[in-house]
Amino acid sequence: MIAEPLLDSSAYWISRHRVLTVSIAVILVLIVSTIAVQRLRPAPPREFTLSTGAEGGAYFAYGAQYRELARRYHLTLHLNPSSGAQQNLSRLLDEQSHVDAAFVQGGMSPLPPSNLTFDGVPDDSPDSPLVSLGALYYEPLWVFYRGSQPIGRLEQLSGKHLAIGVPGSGTRVVALDLLAQSGLSERNTRFEALTTTEAAESLIAGRIDALFMIAGEDSAVVRRLLATSGLSLMSIDQALAYSRRRPYLSTVTLPQGVIDFSHNVPPRDVVMLATTANLLVRADLHPALMYVLLDAASVIHRRQSAFNTAGTFPSALHQNVPLAAEAERFYKSGKPFLLRYLPFWLATYIDRIWVVVLPLLALLVPLFSILPKVLGAPSRVRLQGWYRALGQIEHEFMAEPHADQVRRSVAALDELEGRVSKARFPADQIKDLYALRQAIDMVRERLAAPHAKAIVALRR
Repeated sequence: MIAEPLLDSSAYWISRHRVLTVSIAVILVLIVSTIAVQRLRPAPPREFTLSTGAEGGAYFAYGAQYRELARRYHLTLHLNPSSGAQQNLSRLLDEQSHVDAAFVQGGMSPLPPSNLTFDGVPDDSPDSPLVSLGALYYEPLWVFYRGSQPIGRLEQLSGKHLAIGVPGSGTRVVALDLLAQSGLSERNTRFEALTTTEAAESLIAGRIDALFMIAGEDSAVVRRLLATSGLSLMSIDQALAYSRRRPYLSTVTLPQGVIDFSHNVPPRDVVMLATTANLLVRADLHPALMYVLLDAASVIHRRQSAFNTAGTFPSALHQNVPLAAEAERFYKSGKPFLLRYLPFWLATYIDRIWVVVLPLLALLVPLFSILPKVLGAPSRVRLQGWYRALGQIEHEFMAEPHADQVRRSVAALDELEGRVSKARFPADQIKDLYALRQAIDMVRERLAAPHAKAIVALRR
């Protein structure tokens, strides 16, 4: 007779093996899903805050445009007015201020001096709490002075009475830097801390000799000073050298007559220095919100001005704060693919869910290719056992080829074929099952009983 343990317990063993295999697969999927969900980026907040500038100023006006464009994404952008770039930077560095983004003038950096190179550029691995989304537009430095005699070098202002902006203002930061490079300090020159309006009034009245101010060409104060007789706008001879030493500065030209063609203002090309208005954000701001701000910047700041052609801004140039990775990708490839064609909420949802889907696919694809082989292993074991049993029957008959042994062998073959005929196998092993049944017929022929086809029930 055929050994019973293998045949009697095989069905139970296959069932238990399948349950075990499926259980392991489910456990692995749950583990990977749990890890992925724990590392899943949260959904972007529906509200965030932009620190602008004083109401009525350029920063605040631009902030209002950002707020309108954010509404296209069904987001609420709160505007937080400030005294200027210095306060904006302070707010960004203060976690209690709840400010997410701000306009900050070039040259102002949250990095400690140890993280800056000689030229004021961040080193390769600064630990900055802030990142930049890029430069938005030029902020030219205007140097007006009394008199009509051309002055082209800052050291010519030595010993004069200068208004360089109030403490904490972006104008003062840039002016002090340039004057120090030119050898001017409080030891040899008198500095006044005046607001832009106060400085303009003092210059016109003759109480100061020159003023430094950072403003756009559309500024009412700039246009008033350009129209005032007895005042001149400095064309800086060494502008290129200053910009080489301070990468946050650029050399720009105010073309002759661009302010007023009929009165030819300015009367000649004026070479000036300019910093940039930059959009800084906290490094932990959600990437989706960074792309919203970048998209708004590309719409608002792409126009032409007196100092640049259309499409110059926004730009990754002139940054002394690390550029956000999202900004680098945006300037190379534009908006992410999903944000181009899908609503904001759907694009951000898909972007988040991929964090779970990709690990699951990486696990399930090979798992499902291996699973059929694993589940089919018990069946292959059964086939091997039946082949061994068939070989044993043939071996016993060949060893004792007499009538009694033939009857015993035929009975064993009947029992074996009965078990094979009732077996249920995976589709990919059916051919192996039929090969076994052909082998049984071959042994039957060797027993000289080719017509005794197993039991009657099996021949129906």
